[in-house]
Order: sequence, then C-alpha cells, then structure tokens
Amino acid sequence: MRSTGSAIWFVVAAGMLGLSAGARAKPDIPGTVGVATLEGERLSGPLFASGVEGHSILDSVTVIVTVDRDGRVIAAEPGEHSMRNLPPPLVWRGAEPPPGPAIAAARQWRFRPQQFEGHPVQAIGAIRIGYPVPEQPVDEQAVFPEGSPADTEITLERTSCFVGCPMYTVTVNGEGRVRFSADPATSHVALPGVHDAQISPQAATELIDAFRDHHFAGLQPMYRADLSDTATIILTLKRGGRTIRVTDLTGGFVTTPKALRTLQSEVDRVTDTDRWTYGNAQTIAAMKAQGMDFASAEIAEIAASVIRRHSFDAPLERQRDVGAFLRGLVEQGAALEMPVNGRTGETIPPKLPLGRLIAHFSTMTGDEALFSEMNRRGYVARMTAEERDSAFAAGAGCNVAVARGLLSAGADPQAQGEWGNAWHALGARSGFCEDVEARMDAFVDVMIAARVSPGAVNEAGDMPLHSLRSLALARGLIRAGARLDAQAGDGATALLSTDDDRIALTLLRAGADPHAGAGVGALRARAVEYHWPATLAWLDAKGL
Repeated sequence: MRSTGSAIWFVVAAGMLGLSAGARAKPDIPGTVGVATLEGERLSGPLFASGVEGHSILDSVTVIVTVDRDGRVIAAEPGEHSMRNLPPPLVWRGAEPPPGPAIAAARQWRFRPQQFEGHPVQAIGAIRIGYPVPEQPVDEQAVFPEGSPADTEITLERTSCFVGCPMYTVTVNGEGRVRFSADPATSHVALPGVHDAQISPQAATELIDAFRDHHFAGLQPMYRADLSDTATIILTLKRGGRTIRVTDLTGGFVTTPKALRTLQSEVDRVTDTDRWTYGNAQTIAAMKAQGMDFASAEIAEIAASVIRRHSFDAPLERQRDVGAFLRGLVEQGAALEMPVNGRTGETIPPKLPLGRLIAHFSTMTGDEALFSEMNRRGYVARMTAEERDSAFAAGAGCNVAVARGLLSAGADPQAQGEWGNAWHALGARSGFCEDVEARMDAFVDVMIAARVSPGAVNEAGDMPLHSLRSLALARGLIRAGARLDAQAGDGATALLSTDDDRIALTLLRAGADPHAGAGVGALRARAVEYHWPATLAWLDAKGL
C-alpha cells in the first residue's frame, strides 16, 4: 500500500494540471480518472527502455502516467510493482532497477484520448516498461557465402514442447521451391505429411538477402537459456558449398539475437507455414492442389483435429484464420455428417458429426459468419442443450449475434459454466475479445432482455460485479439490478474488488455503500493505492 504521500501527489498534480471546476465540461465530471486498463490504450511509444539492461527476459518497471485529453503523457512517476516477484529463474537478479530510463520511455507514449460519461478526461494508470536483456553479439564481419539460386537452400526445423507446439520442417531453395514435412503421429499440425509449394523466385531472393543483411553467418552455432519446456528451433543455410546451422534452444525467446528471431519468423512468413500448421484460407488451395477429396473421412478428421488443438485464447488473427479454413471446408463440401473425435471439453462427446463440432467452435469463438452458415444448415439446432448452454454461459465468443442465435435455439440464459454465467464470462473474457467494450452495450441489452441473473454466484463465490475491469459491463449490471454491496467469496464488495477508478465512482454514484464490507477506510486506502483521483474526490466531497 502506498503512503498518504500519494494522496498529496494527486492534489498537487490536480493543481499543476489545471483541473479546476471551471475547466471541466460538467461540474460532476471529474477532471482526471484512474484507468486500470490504460496500458491497453497505447497507440505508440517504446515498450523497452534504452540505455539500461535487464537481467532476465521479463524484467520490467511499473510507471504511473497521467495522460492529457489529447493522449499525451504529461506526468510520470515510478510505480511500486514490477515483475521481480516472479519465481526463479524469471526474477530481477540485480540491484533495484533504476526508474529513470523507464520514466523517459513512458513519456514518449501516446494513448487513445479517454472519456468518462461522454466527456474528455485526463487519465492516470500504470504501464510497464521492459528493461531489455542484452543480446549476444553477432559477428557482422563474418563472410556470407556466395552462390547461385540453384545451390541455395534454407531449412527451418521446429521441435515440439510440453504443451504441443507444432513440430515440422520446411525447406525453400533459391528458385522458390518449398517442401513442408510433419509426422502425422507427433507433429501437432493441421495438415501433416509432405507438401510441396512454390513461391516466386523474387521472394526467395529477398529471403536470401535477409539472411545476408542480418549477418546469419556471424551468429553462434548454438544459443541456450535457463528455461525449460521450450521448442528447439534449427535454422540452416546451404549455399555455395557451405553449410551454416544455428540451433536455438531458447524457443525463440528474447535472449537470442533479434536477427535470429527475425529470420526464424521470416522463413515461416515467406513459406506460409500457417497453411499447414494451423489452417487458414490458403490451406484450402493447398488441399485442392494435392487433389484431396473434401468429402473424405481424412478431411473431416483434419478439421476435427484443428478444432481440438485450438486454444480459445489464441491470438485473434489466428482465430480468424482457423474460422476461414473451416468455412472453406464447408463450402467445398466437407462431410458434415461424418462422425469425428470431438473431445474439446466436458460438454463435447468423444464422437459427434463434424457439422455439430464446427457449430460449437463458431459459438465459442464468436465467428459470426461461420455460426450463420452452420445455423442455416441446421447444426446449431442439433447441438445438445448442454452444448448450447455452455457456449452461452461462456459469453458466446463475445459476439452479440451469436448470443442471440443461441438463445433463439433454446440456450438457457441462466446456464453456468467455467467462469459462472454469461455475465461472469463477459467480465473474464473482455481482454481476449476484439473490441468487446465497444459492443458491450448491445450485449447488455441481450442479457437484460433474456433476464440473465446479475446476482448469480460462481464456484469462487463471486458475483458478476466483482473484479470487473469493463466500465460498460458495470453499467449494464447496474441496469440489470445487481446488488451493489453484495460480498464476494473473500468478503470483498464490488468497490473493494475492482481496480478501476471509473467503475468505483460509477458504483458509488449508483448507490453503493462506501461503508460496506471492510469499510470506508479500506476504500480510501484502495483509492490511494490504485490511483483513483475521482473516487478520492468523491469521498472528500462527502467528508468520508
């Protein structure tokens, strides 16, 4: 907990920043609000400090920044929390980090202008600035081998890891011929086996030039790190009779030279290994080129395996790629009635028709186009009640149309899942869904119309209002009649479980009792610790 000096800092900062009542758009609109998710509002600025070195890959320093209405940083001070409390080996191994470089980097950030209740406001919040681990040196004087396109070959090999990383080998020669190979039994890829493709000779030449420009010949033969469960990545260049091989035992972590990590990614990008490893729209073209029968059991099982391996917290771009791949299979006549292994969770049976499995995937990822197609074909209606209920309780992939479709198909609006009910899920998944905050009002309308309970309790004893970071969701729960002073399983009220000033102030204005739970003293202490100038001002105005 911060000292009362932080409260004084707020008052001084308010005076320095000219936050007088006359400067505000409305008397009840605070000049500055604390934003827990401010780091996610970054538009530009360095993620790493310059002129300083870290000791491990996760070393960072927290900086508390104040952002003006136009998105510029106008004040910065050291925060209290960094990543140094992680268990070994991912700890800060040296002395206390100097905050100066982090503050200098933070002052260069630009943010999206923030609003509260429709009015521009200044914002205060915490961001993290990394302290980079020094890269191992590269010999830029090393001679790059000369040769012709015909005698040049680049190979990237990735091994598996404990969590099932894709394991494959891809080779491209100087004339653009590509060969991808992966063991069907152990590779964890979408399209195993041996596959040939062609890229343009120009693309191949540019890849060779990248190896020259990044001084591949000057890299060390092997890189190690004090890490476990990472894939081994082997990059090999054969050219002009020479063979240069670099083995990366770090899994591509930042302890290796940036040049090596860039080249590893560049080989994947140029050869488009995603079409074989994860599945995307280009996978359909690759299947056509190989003359694969889209109505076959083989294709059905490939689709099922892609879904089984998919993480619903995967990057949004990858989720879209997999959705495009599955839509392509459906359009090409995949055997949707084919029984496949669909075990992706407790609600999915070991065997079910492929179409039903794809429909379930669309409800969990919020892929509206895929959901619409599977609904049109009748597979949403053929999902079991438990499958529809679990998908709705998980937030319907944060997609309003999918949520409406599930309810129309008979999903129980009161269903509970891993997080609790759909209110809980929206709060838990808000960081994993694209632009969900902008769509939250429409989602709230669906939830209220369906009478989803705002007072449901999950396994942890929490109600949806507890631990929220979504202001729109908090407002929606207030509209839905949530009990503002209800205590969570740990005894905390919503006021004492959020870390966002805007949410705390909104709850107070809606009638939340500042004395509830641990009391107003605990609320004031939290407001100081979490940098809530608006809540502190409200408490001051009430004499609390």
